[in-house]
Amino acid sequence: MVLALIRKTIIFLIIITFLCSIIPLVRGEVSVNVTIEVYSDGLAKVTYVVKVSDYPRDIILPLYASPIYLEAYAEETPLAVEHNETHVFFTAPAEEVILTYYTGGLTEKPGEEWFFNVNTPWPLAIILPENSLVFDIEPKDFELILVEDKAAFKFNQGSIKIRYIITPEITPPKPKPEEYPLPSQYAIVALVLLIAAIILFIVLRGRGKKKEKVELDERDRRIIQVLSKYGEMTAYELMEKTRIPKTPLYRRLKRLEKLGYIESIVKAGRTVYRLKTS
Repeated sequence: MVLALIRKTIIFLIIITFLCSIIPLVRGEVSVNVTIEVYSDGLAKVTYVVKVSDYPRDIILPLYASPIYLEAYAEETPLAVEHNETHVFFTAPAEEVILTYYTGGLTEKPGEEWFFNVNTPWPLAIILPENSLVFDIEPKDFELILVEDKAAFKFNQGSIKIRYIITPEITPPKPKPEEYPLPSQYAIVALVLLIAAIILFIVLRGRGKKKEKVELDERDRRIIQVLSKYGEMTAYELMEKTRIPKTPLYRRLKRLEKLGYIESIVKAGRTVYRLKTS
């Protein structure tokens, strides 16, 4: 009798805890749209656009995969967030919050083919790498759309699986110019470039101390992915794993450390690099 009462109490508490965790999403006051851009090296950039009708309010969202790096903005202002391997937690101070993170947990490449697999509770747009050739896609009821001039597959909620390969990129030959500009044309072009440079300098200077959003290229992502997989590594070990030459590798390590993606420490007289955890 006592054991049955204790068991019912525990089940009741578990149900109450679960309901409290999903309250921000079941009241109908939060909408989420997601875009996933998959890169040729398998790394993926996940962007949540979260719309909140009554703010400020605490939000809990599930993550598709463990994040390597995560950031959030509300009205272009950096937003403090906390996360673990499966969920992200933040307080929405405005009507719209944009959350972005990078992950390597959505793709697999056992051979020549890539496999993308995700289960989404929200509408989802997927951008595959350029020159991708899709062999199989589930479910079949998707829509082709454009996201920032890039072709994307638009799905509703559910399990999504895509099988594809990346074909070699063919660069067309550059056509030979038929005529050469006159010296006066050079002067006009130089004047236009000078004016554009002055305007750009004024705009950048006026932005103050706003945090710059940095897009990572393929080599940057390769360094982050290797550190995520192997942990702490020396520059020589990174050079072997990433196949990036010594000089550009040190330049990128210094840049990623300045941007806050990685950090360096000295262990046993050697400098090692690792992902920055806070």
